[in-house]
Amino acid sequence: MYIKKVKTKSGRTNIAISQSYRDGEGKSKSRVVKGLGYLDDLEKEHGDPWPLIIAELEALEREYARLHLVTMLPIAMDERLVPEDASGIMNFGYAALSKLYHELEIDYLVNNRRRYLTCSYNHNAIFKMLVYSRILYPGSKKRAWEQRGRLFDKMDFSLDDVYRSLDFFTSIKDDLLEALDARLTKVQGRNTSIFYYDVTNYYFEINQEDEFRMRGCCKENRPLPIVQMGLFMDTDGIPVSYKLFEGNKADVKTFSPALSYLRNLNVRKKGGRFIIVMDNGMFSGDNLRQIQIDGNGYIVAYSLRGGTKEIQAKVLDPNGYRYKKRTKDKVTGSVTYEDAPWNPDDPETMGVDRYKSFDIPYELNLSNLKGKKQKLKVDVMRFVIGYSQKYADRAREERERVIEKAARIAETGQFFGSSDSRKYVKSTPFSKEDGEKLEVEYIHELDMEKIEKDGRFDGYHAVMTSELDMQPEKVIRQYRGLWEIEETFRISKTELRSRPVYVSTKNHIEAHFLTCFIALTLLRVLDKRLDDAYSTEEILTNLRTCNAHYLGENIYQFYQISDCLKDIGKTLGIDFTKKYLTRQEIRNIIGETKKTEY
Repeated sequence: MYIKKVKTKSGRTNIAISQSYRDGEGKSKSRVVKGLGYLDDLEKEHGDPWPLIIAELEALEREYARLHLVTMLPIAMDERLVPEDASGIMNFGYAALSKLYHELEIDYLVNNRRRYLTCSYNHNAIFKMLVYSRILYPGSKKRAWEQRGRLFDKMDFSLDDVYRSLDFFTSIKDDLLEALDARLTKVQGRNTSIFYYDVTNYYFEINQEDEFRMRGCCKENRPLPIVQMGLFMDTDGIPVSYKLFEGNKADVKTFSPALSYLRNLNVRKKGGRFIIVMDNGMFSGDNLRQIQIDGNGYIVAYSLRGGTKEIQAKVLDPNGYRYKKRTKDKVTGSVTYEDAPWNPDDPETMGVDRYKSFDIPYELNLSNLKGKKQKLKVDVMRFVIGYSQKYADRAREERERVIEKAARIAETGQFFGSSDSRKYVKSTPFSKEDGEKLEVEYIHELDMEKIEKDGRFDGYHAVMTSELDMQPEKVIRQYRGLWEIEETFRISKTELRSRPVYVSTKNHIEAHFLTCFIALTLLRVLDKRLDDAYSTEEILTNLRTCNAHYLGENIYQFYQISDCLKDIGKTLGIDFTKKYLTRQEIRNIIGETKKTEY
């Protein structure tokens, strides 16, 4: 590099730092690295500017030399591969998780609570390790501890320290969830006018039950002890709170205590009334009454096939349905949608999505003070019905597969498979007299009446709601948001491998699911920061494969980059594009992720 002086037509001298280089044809050329301005301006500002100009030149030369350093790395040609040897391979993708972890001040709360303890190990370091490893390489606590060396953070604690810390994590669960909600509301806003609630369960690979891990209706059809989890999620698909229950707890019985837990977290004391959206597994008179006693609203699915004949008749009655009519402006080409009555005789509207609502009296079963059920007649209950041709086609395809299995059962007389296929088989007994012995046999055939009856409701879904002022199409739209909580459960079980659970005491189980909950929250927040441009699987793959390979001399090399990883870096202010970084540079980047900007 050199100092270049260029005289302009006006007679002034322009000072710049330039560099010589050769182009693709080998011709010598020069380029300006940094312009410093006019010499007379520099003299007015600094008097004698040359010491500063020379210092700037030397600084640029040092930086250029650092970036283009040629290092002789020692290679031992007789070195052998070791099975499952991960030495020298570090994960750098967790920098994104570190950024969110510290931005949400999870570290602040954990450190604030641990200051009263006399332990020699760092609870926050352990908690970070468990959360990050749940996302990067999910498995047992032992596996997380064994992989801790792949992170650039200081992780000097023993496996026993990890297990000892689990009771502490359980003790701060309520404070952590409450503080996390407040922080999320502050840094990115949180829409909790709508809450989604659902239940799933997680199994343990053990045979003996205890008072918490009990056999129940496992959603994965495993005959193993389970625990139930009730989860609340906000409108954006970010988890809000959760509560664990015994494995034999019925889904519908989890709602009231889970709602009480949500209220006690102070999550909604600042926000007023909210609406809770639930599937039909949560439908009970007691649950609806509890919601309205609290001054809140509900949108809950109603099972049409198990519904009353009056409601079924209103659903199948084509009168009263409406749809969004599409109109395209011939001049501008713009498309608008307006609410219009649906005509069943119009071929153009036969397959469109449609909806309607009606109010009818309805009887709810409620528990009295003695726990016995009694009926309460509600004068006005709002039902909202939606129809989707896409869901109708899907239900028809699924039923055809079930009917095929049912036909094989009817033909062979051997019952196998799920109860869905067996329900379409009608068995008629007949007697066959053989001497003194009377035998009873059965004729098996498809129950065409039941098949036809079930098929009538393909594509239809019904919800009951307290929201009399909400438009029917909006009620249906809010209800369909339940898919996100089902997706959250799927990610928890498959991508984060939150089951089977390898810890046994209740406190340790609670701590396990707390780390899973925080991991899910970080992923969902990242999803929203990226405007849902990538699937959760894509995000996880990129974070897990963003690895730094140690070359020697404190230098690490990176081998891949993607649009997803670039966007994660751009969103969080982390540069994932450099091919080489020193250990100190990586630690500096990780250190920057721990600085709170809000």
